[in-house]
Amino acid sequence: MTLALLNLDHDLALASDSDNYLPTARVAKMMADLSMLPLWYCRDTEIVIDGETDEATVAIAEKLGIECRISTYSRNPAMLSETKAMPWGWNKSIARRLARAGISNLPAADRLNGIRRLSSRETSIEMLDKLRHINGTTGQRWIAGDCAVLASRQDFIVKSLWSSSGKGLVWNVGHTSKQTIDRVNAELRKHSAFVIEPIYEGKIADIAMEFIIDDNGKCRFIGYSAFETDDKGQYVCNLLGDMAATLIGRYLPCNLTDDVKASIIDFAEERFAGVYAGPFGVDMMICRQGDKVLLHPCIEINLRMNMGIVALCLTGLMARETSGRFTIVHHTNGQATRDFDEMMKNKYPPAISGGRIARGYIALTPVRDDTCHLACMVVGE
Repeated sequence: MTLALLNLDHDLALASDSDNYLPTARVAKMMADLSMLPLWYCRDTEIVIDGETDEATVAIAEKLGIECRISTYSRNPAMLSETKAMPWGWNKSIARRLARAGISNLPAADRLNGIRRLSSRETSIEMLDKLRHINGTTGQRWIAGDCAVLASRQDFIVKSLWSSSGKGLVWNVGHTSKQTIDRVNAELRKHSAFVIEPIYEGKIADIAMEFIIDDNGKCRFIGYSAFETDDKGQYVCNLLGDMAATLIGRYLPCNLTDDVKASIIDFAEERFAGVYAGPFGVDMMICRQGDKVLLHPCIEINLRMNMGIVALCLTGLMARETSGRFTIVHHTNGQATRDFDEMMKNKYPPAISGGRIARGYIALTPVRDDTCHLACMVVGE
């Protein structure tokens, strides 16, 4: 039995570095609305969630061959003594919460500190330094502790040490602006350092390599994912099907991705083993520089469950040779969410054949009267 917690505020909790961290009301609402998402990626026959279950969502999963009994631990807290915990990511606040709920075998304090350290963008600098010597790659990134380094720079991005999904970014086009300096000083007051990198022109596609590292420190590759971001780098959606492999095959030589993959595995087994065990992803970018197409092999490291791995699981539920999108939609009220859900069902009626999604729209989390956040997928649009 697995207690699958969707603590999507994980990166915010890491940034706070406090076991007393609490999410904002909006973030807490999002996690409550999406609490059934683990049904689609947690490979266990019985899972427990921190939220209300929904018969309609379970029925769709069963049609697609997912045989899983799902329950709510708030209805029977005693069951937690028999479960293993699988949060979206490990941090001090989630560990404290689980300990109070009676879960044992939690990561010790030194491991939680180690996970936070490895989740910092400092680790992505180390990985990039290892990968950018591979022929066919590009990328630069530095860590700084003073605004003075920005004085002579133009066209750059400043990143917080802990953030994800395009959050915590300051885009500076042209000479360094006062707004940039103010935001960087705020970051320095919190974390004493920040990360800076150039703005890359000529982006072709966002992709990621997904991995899992086990308790013995052995790392293995589990698949490619592709995703879309907006013009400020914030996450929009994941592409389903063979889109990632298609993009890689179209633009990159296979020996390049093989070399990058092998180097990431070596890095993970050297740096993560003994501290972190579980899934992780490395975000990358295919970009054009001059007359060359190159791979930026490490935009981010997500040392946790991530939407790319969820997308791989959803792709496994689709009919062969189909493609689609997986996303999280956000509305300000339940009526808007219900209107969206109804519109999508009418526009893309679902078709399931042979236990696989052939086409159409699927709501992956419940749509209730007060739902503001919804995970969904569309196949064959």
